[in-house]
Amino acid sequence: MQDALIIIDVQACFVKPSEAADPATIGLDIQDFFKRVDAQVIPNIQLLLEAFRAANKAIFFAEMGSLKPDGSDLSFHMRRINEASISSTGQVVMPYLDDRDARTDERIKPIEGETVIRKNTTGTVACSSLAEDLRSRGCTSIAVTGLVTDCCVGQTARELSDRDFEVTLIEDACASYSSTHHFSTIESFKSFHGDVETTRSVTRGSETSG
Repeated sequence: MQDALIIIDVQACFVKPSEAADPATIGLDIQDFFKRVDAQVIPNIQLLLEAFRAANKAIFFAEMGSLKPDGSDLSFHMRRINEASISSTGQVVMPYLDDRDARTDERIKPIEGETVIRKNTTGTVACSSLAEDLRSRGCTSIAVTGLVTDCCVGQTARELSDRDFEVTLIEDACASYSSTHHFSTIESFKSFHGDVETTRSVTRGSETSG
């Protein structure tokens, strides 16, 4: 089992259908995404949390959004996405992080002692002390899960890989709006940045070691 588990952006606002005009979903039937999140991603993250908690491993959650109510602290591209969505639907795609729906989904919510990183960038390392926190805890091998595979999950995993961590993407605990994007990200990551495992292989390993 890896030294630490990082769960990326499994927030209430991202795991249920929304009227917000997210360009990542244009032209896609994303019902399969929500079905995968409910039927596979959430249950597998629950299994991973159970295993990592039982093994007393480090657990981190990331939540994506703006730190300022007007979203002005987001990157140029994310601000543009929010502006376009507000113009067409009246809703933002990237939430204000103090909003209730910006919290991690209740089904996998953090418990006392687990770290929640509030970020306004796609990569978690870019705007936080995550890498330093991992090193201070002696963590060298990291499991990464969450939403969405080809954006914040993949970006965080690559950032950690570039900082000399041994990174593993948990394929069946991630999802993307497009299955093609999901699997292409998985294959690219496996070729250049780290390893890919399933929830079963990680949790079975923890049972064997225990």
